[in-house]
Amino acid sequence: MAQRTILVADDDASIRSLLKQLLSDEGYSVVEATTGTEVVEKVKDTNPDLVIMDVRMPELDGIEALSKLKVSSPKTSVLIMTAFGSSNNAIRAMELRARQDQPHRQTGHRVPGSHQRGTGPAG
Repeated sequence: MAQRTILVADDDASIRSLLKQLLSDEGYSVVEATTGTEVVEKVKDTNPDLVIMDVRMPELDGIEALSKLKVSSPKTSVLIMTAFGSSNNAIRAMELRARQDQPHRQTGHRVPGSHQRGTGPAG
C-alpha cells in the first residue's frame, strides 16, 4: 500500500513541526506550507490525501485557500484548524466542505485522529 501524504499548512513553525512529527510517527508522508498561496501551489504539485490548514496565514487565509482548492482540486480533503475560532469561519469552512475534528487540548488546534490519542474535546 502506498504511503499517504498530508500537507500541513501553518505560518507557525512550531505547530508545523509538532504535526509533522505526530503524522510521520503514524506513517504519513508530510509536506509543509507556510502561506495560503503555497498551499494551493503544493496541492497542485503533490496531490496530497489530506490538507491540514490553519485559518490565519499570510497571503491567503485558510478560508480563501480552501475556496481556491475546492475549484482547482475539488476531491482534496481539507481540515481547517484554528486557535482563534469564530462561528463565521466555521460556517464558511463547512459551506466549503472542510472536515471537522475535535480541538487538541494543549494547542486548541484541530488534529486528525485526536480521538485515538486521548486528546479529544477540551473541557
